[in-house]
Amino acid sequence: MVVTKVIQIKSSKNLKRAINYIARDDATLIKGNGNLADEDYSYEVVNGQVMKRLVSGHDLTDISDTDMIYEDFMLLKQSVDALYDNDTLSDLKNPNRVLAHHVIQSFSPNDELTPEEVNEIGRKTALELTGGDYQFVVATHQDKGHLHNHIIFSTTNQVTLKKFRWQKSTKKSLEHISDKHAELYGAKILEPKLRNSYTDYSAWRRKNNFRYEIKERLDFLLKHSLDKDDFFQKAKALNLHIDTSGKYVTYKLIDSPQERPVRDRNII
Repeated sequence: MVVTKVIQIKSSKNLKRAINYIARDDATLIKGNGNLADEDYSYEVVNGQVMKRLVSGHDLTDISDTDMIYEDFMLLKQSVDALYDNDTLSDLKNPNRVLAHHVIQSFSPNDELTPEEVNEIGRKTALELTGGDYQFVVATHQDKGHLHNHIIFSTTNQVTLKKFRWQKSTKKSLEHISDKHAELYGAKILEPKLRNSYTDYSAWRRKNNFRYEIKERLDFLLKHSLDKDDFFQKAKALNLHIDTSGKYVTYKLIDSPQERPVRDRNII
């Protein structure tokens, strides 16, 4: 079963934080098989052991360097600003603009896919979704034995410099593309009736209020966090601010128009 989730990144700070999070060593390094001919990945020697980094990308200078990945994304944004000199249309100067989309693509352990296969599914999914004209990075994690991809792609077209528009139909296109490539590798796919009923219900819940989105992210964090520090680190990457300084724990979505934090007892 393949499940996808999408988060918008609206600031350079959050972009850098997200890239650092998805490509970090403890989540992406696995033991290499001694074959260094696979140019899709980078390799490092850790304590005498050759390790493979499960990070791939498209039109990036160096996928092994998170700073370079971030700089590649930013350089294109800065080029657009220099060309058009319009603060309203600037992804870097207008806080309402989306710099990148963060797609989480999760797989069931029952699919029995290898980490390399999962990464390749993510790479092909991103390539088809964006048409190959947008920079992206794909990192495969194995938290708690559960393979999932983190895909971050820029919203700036490298050829036309136009914006990638996330429309109502884009999520369905993402699911279709993701399912197609996953099925080719043997992953189980949700039946359309089950997917549609869940999607319709989710849409209804989201329209009610933002509390459902907070609950979704908290559920994801509870399933995939290794400890308390890991929980809060991942919360930042998911643009969820958690305040524990007061009498009650409160939550606020950084990437939404939510005006006031909410207490945990008020979350759906």
